[in-house]
Amino acid sequence: MSTSNGQLQDGKGYPDRTFTTRVLKIDGEKIKFTGKGKEPLRDVLVTIDDTGSEERISLIKASEALRKGHLVAFPTETVYGLAGNALDAEAATKIFRAKGRPVDNPLIVHISSLSMLNRLVPDSYELSPVYKTLLDAFWPGPLTLLFPADEEKVPSVVRCGLNSVGIRMPSHKVARALIATSNLPLAAPSANVSGKPSPTTAQHVYHDMTSSTKDEQGNEVVTGRIPYIVDGGSSDVGLESTVVDGITEPTELRVLRPGGVTVEAIEDALRQANLLQEEANGHTVTQSKVKVRVYGRDMAKDSKAEENPTTPGMKYRHYSPEAKVVVLLTSSTEPSSQQSASRVLAAKTVGESAARTLLTKNANTVIADEVKQFKLQTGKEHVHVGLMSMDDSKLTSSVVKNDSEAAESFMRSSKSFEDHTVYRFSLGASNSPNEAAHRLFDGLRTLDQGDANANRPSCDLIFVEAVADNFGVGLAIMNRLNKAASQTILINV
Repeated sequence: MSTSNGQLQDGKGYPDRTFTTRVLKIDGEKIKFTGKGKEPLRDVLVTIDDTGSEERISLIKASEALRKGHLVAFPTETVYGLAGNALDAEAATKIFRAKGRPVDNPLIVHISSLSMLNRLVPDSYELSPVYKTLLDAFWPGPLTLLFPADEEKVPSVVRCGLNSVGIRMPSHKVARALIATSNLPLAAPSANVSGKPSPTTAQHVYHDMTSSTKDEQGNEVVTGRIPYIVDGGSSDVGLESTVVDGITEPTELRVLRPGGVTVEAIEDALRQANLLQEEANGHTVTQSKVKVRVYGRDMAKDSKAEENPTTPGMKYRHYSPEAKVVVLLTSSTEPSSQQSASRVLAAKTVGESAARTLLTKNANTVIADEVKQFKLQTGKEHVHVGLMSMDDSKLTSSVVKNDSEAAESFMRSSKSFEDHTVYRFSLGASNSPNEAAHRLFDGLRTLDQGDANANRPSCDLIFVEAVADNFGVGLAIMNRLNKAASQTILINV
């Protein structure tokens, strides 16, 4: 990746005009925030320690580019974002062009303080007790809340014509520092080509936002869609933020997209504040105002809502690599009969895995059958297969031998068959779903793209072990996999 310095030349058009994309490395540990409130929420002042001169210069460069209307990729605790000035319609339009993103898919706005929030909502707006509780519990962090938008300030292109806007305050130090230094609320979807797995490292962004060609002398020339990528290390969470709607229905808090903050954590925070409506012995006990409902689980999918989504991730197929993705559902992750109806309903939703095959075959037989079908379709003699699975699962032991080296390196365990080779990417231990979330998008990208330096080919097929989706971050993991996969198969192990 290019880390060279140089003057940024102004110009028009994304992605028609190309840049020499530069990577600006920033160590978040050198950044501190001062001000009033929690970490602080109300106002924020960025300070950098004496050893952080490079960090200071990089923040200024990226901030100046944003103020000029350019786009900058930056790290957050969830995934890397592609940021532009949320108050500038032209800058927001560039985001859609650079990603190839459908123009009816609204953008989430990122802020560094509550003072910045006030610049996005109507002057008359006041936080509800529910929102105050959620902000206190989860901001800064991976929680996006739907707010009424000040339609005179927040451009229609950001909102996709809606009267609401999703807003969050990231906890990643580099993200908050960039927002505060630029003094701009930043509209920022994930920094990938639309529909592909979200990026969790600067290298992922560089892969999607640059292209390589040869000049007349045969030298490699790399050009990019954006001027800067801010490298703040890998994203901790690895999945996008949870999106919550607390303004549409006064008695409900609707989880529109599961993500980095679990439904259980949200319910616990509201319960402690005496704001959660619950049932006891079959009777509704109204402790206060709201009942938490999850879209697609407690609420039926709504085709009209998905035609005019209020938040990203509701309408289109997402997170899909070039390789075909198949989810392997084992008996330990198969839902109960009560949950089956909602999962089958979800499978019929636009953009999600519509094919659900119930088999009594084992994993190796399923993989062999898929390989045979792929060979017939493509004429390829030897097929490269990716397997994303838990280190200690029966699925892993039945397909490839699990060892400590494979667990440590994520992707060194492989097994060759007559007509295919299986390359395994570790999702961590089965009792560590947060690790699976952290590795999910990286695994899809690693297996899909391959690594010539490590003599790893790109995979033609990718099989992913399902996780239980009835608790915690598993709901968010399976939400992403259902949108990435073309098929879900129930297997015996």
